Formats: sequence, C-alpha cells, structure tokens
Amino acid sequence: MKLPEFEDCLKRGKIVRFPAAKKLAAKELDVARADLDFDSRFKFIQSSKDYYRIEKAIHFLGGLSGAGRLRDLFISCEAMGPGAYKQKGQGLEISCGFHATPFGECFIALTDRGICHLSFIDQTDRKEVLARFYKDWANAKINQDQDRTGGRIRRIFFPSKPGTKKERVSVLCRGTSFQIKVWEALLKIPPGAMASYKTIAQSVRCPQAVRAVANAIGKNPIAYLIPCHRVIRGTGQLGGYRWGAARKKIILGMEAAAIESENSRGIYRHNEV
Repeated sequence: MKLPEFEDCLKRGKIVRFPAAKKLAAKELDVARADLDFDSRFKFIQSSKDYYRIEKAIHFLGGLSGAGRLRDLFISCEAMGPGAYKQKGQGLEISCGFHATPFGECFIALTDRGICHLSFIDQTDRKEVLARFYKDWANAKINQDQDRTGGRIRRIFFPSKPGTKKERVSVLCRGTSFQIKVWEALLKIPPGAMASYKTIAQSVRCPQAVRAVANAIGKNPIAYLIPCHRVIRGTGQLGGYRWGAARKKIILGMEAAAIESENSRGIYRHNEV
C-alpha cells in the first residue's frame, strides 16, 4: 500500500481513499442488522481481518449520523507557551462533562480559548478520569457543566443540518514545543488520507525522530479533532491508537465512506472555510 504524502494532498486537493472493500459475508450482515450494544459492535469490527472492509461495515453501524462531520469543521489550534504549560492551567476556567458520541462515551473540557481535552473513556471509571484531569490542570478553576459541554459535543458530532461552509472549532493545546509541532502537523492530514509516522517526522523537520513523533502522537490530548487516527505504520498496517484499534478502524472507515458518498454525488469540498 502506497502511503499518501499529505502535503501533496493539500497542494493538489487530492484525497486518498480506502481501496474498494469486499462484500461482507451474509452471516456478518445478519450480525450487522442485530441491535447490539457499542461494545459488541467494536468486537465485531475487531474480528475483521481486513480493515479496509470497514467501509462496507458502515451498514453495521446504522444510526451513527454525521459520518462526514469532521469535514465540516475547520480546526484552529492555539498553543500554550512553555511557561503556561508548567503552570498547569493557572488563570483558566474550565468546563467539563461526559457525553455519548458515535464512537463511545467521551470526556470533554472547554475553556474560553478552545477545547483543551477530548478523550474516549469506554470502561474507565469516571472518577478516575476526573482525578487525572484535575491533576493535569491542578491550578485551573474546573466546573462540571453538562449543558455547556453538551452543546459543543452536538456541534462536533451531531449537527442538525451540515452546511456547505466549514465551522471553525478552536482547540487549546498544552504540551512541549515539539509535541505542539507534531499535533499541528496532524491537522494538515485531510479526511480520507493517511500518513506514516515517518512522513510526520519529515514534515516537522525531524526525519530521524520517528520514535519521538510516535510518542507525541500517542499523547495527543484532543481525540478525533486532532486526527492522530490518520497516522499508520509505514508498512500500511493501522498501528496503535490511544483510544483503541477498533475505534481507529471505525473512524477511518466512516471518513472513507463519507468521502466516497460525497464524491459520488459530486459535492467534494477540500479546505473550504
């Protein structure tokens, strides 16, 4: 599998899609029609040996709306400086909450400057999630506000009517200078395209620092919006994902299917703000 160079994708407006997926076996389609819980859906996807088949497995994920929603968002990244990084949120007010998404339960945290945290939590105890977050942002004023965070989740995952103009979403990243540089590079990978760890390392002008790049990607604090799920191994294998390989398959598959659908209807949009 030849990996796309995402800088070329940006210049030429090229989207690299999944190869055409094979039909799911009749037995699998029967399972797909069953009303299963989210964990069962993940187990089904994980059992697939060929992750390209996920494009057809969208049938299995019936009811998950907004498959192409990420294409309707323009993500702007604000980085906290080294000094602010060490201050652990001093002077910030943060609203946080737990919500359902098409990809499982999430925990999100907002500031007036943007989203500072978004993660999928699955079976993790909420108290444990909160304890880690409070420790990371020890000097911030933190409030649990389901109403405020719920509105932001709806804008990200459940738009009432997707528009033709991209909606701007701000994220506030707290990390080292190198981590910030890597996370900003991830934002340049368009939906439907994939890049290798080596490609990301080259894009941040540290071609020999592939392992350091992988570590920075693994510490991405804002799931889905900063698309670390689009980074795969140089061999073409999916590789790991901080929030689970099955979830990575689903997100990539839904992006591929959404782009395929839009292209077939002649409404492909790239980098339109």
